[in-house]
Amino acid sequence: MSLPGSQRAFAQASRWLLWALARGADSETYRRVRAPVLILHGDSDRLVPAGNSQQIGRLFGWRVEVLAEVGHVPMLEVPDVFVRVVLSWLGTSVCPELGDPSLAAPPGTATSAA
Repeated sequence: MSLPGSQRAFAQASRWLLWALARGADSETYRRVRAPVLILHGDSDRLVPAGNSQQIGRLFGWRVEVLAEVGHVPMLEVPDVFVRVVLSWLGTSVCPELGDPSLAAPPGTATSAA
């Protein structure tokens, strides 16, 4: 699945991540977030353990999806699953009018934690 604008969205997310890392965002910064948050993390990530994202999700009440057999860059490793999970989350958490059950992740590809 290749959706229009997905490359642009990836570039924007990457830019934000680099900005946040350079700025040194701390837990107080995260506490001020008032928007719904989804964290996607691969269970085979060898750089950052999935448990880190799960802990952050619990701490701030954010939704965490751990993708099975995926490493550090799920949007590149399994773009179809990545887009499906994000669209499903958007449809249930942000814009219910986008909710489409056919966009849900296939069974066994994602597990919720938060």
